[in-house]
Amino acid sequence: MDDFVALGKDFPHTKFYNVRGNVDDYGDSERLETFEGVPIYMTHIKQNIHPDAKIVLYGDTHAPALYVNSGITYMDPGSICKDYGFRTFGLIDVFEDEYTCEIKFFDSLVL
Repeated sequence: MDDFVALGKDFPHTKFYNVRGNVDDYGDSERLETFEGVPIYMTHIKQNIHPDAKIVLYGDTHAPALYVNSGITYMDPGSICKDYGFRTFGLIDVFEDEYTCEIKFFDSLVL
C-alpha cells in the first residue's frame, strides 16, 4: 500500500485503482471498473467472478498468468518485486470496446 500511495503522490493527475491484498489494512477487496466499454473485475484472489467482467485481474499467486476461459480474459500480472524470482507487470490496452492484454518482463525493458 505504501507503493500505491507513493504513486498517487508522484503522479497526481493519474487515476490509480487498488485492491486490498492479504496483508493490506485498507482498500477494496474487489472492484469492477469499466474502461471504454470493457468491464474489468479486480480482485486479490480469483473467486466469485463478477458476471459482467470481460477481464479478471487477480494477484494472489504473484506468478504471471494470462489465459482466456469461456470468453473471459484472466490475468495475474505477477510481481514487479524481485522477491518472486523475476519482475513482471501486466499491460492492458483498451480502445473502443476492444482490448489486448499482455505480460511484460521488467528486466527485459530498455529504459
